Amino acid sequence: MEPRFIGREEIREVLTFEACAPLMREAMIAVSSGGVDQPPRQILPLRSGRGVFGIMSGVIADDRFGAKLISAFNHPQGSPRPAHQGVVVLFDPQSG
Repeated sequence: MEPRFIGREEIREVLTFEACAPLMREAMIAVSSGGVDQPPRQILPLRSGRGVFGIMSGVIADDRFGAKLISAFNHPQGSPRPAHQGVVVLFDPQSG
């Protein structure tokens, strides 16, 4: 299976508030009932001191799993670069 990359525009099209709210409810119920393995987030400072790398991973009861990876940088005021950038990686629970 080839990886599928979904960009910002497609996410905004598909993941409307109406679609997202029930999914978030399901996720919060799973967290509250102990149906999620979610270690504390890791925030790793970069040696240069310019920013940090964050890793947030989790597994839900039916073996859906993934991670959110972010960078947070201190750019000079007025910089056109975003301070935070990230990706969410989801894996196929059947094949890994």
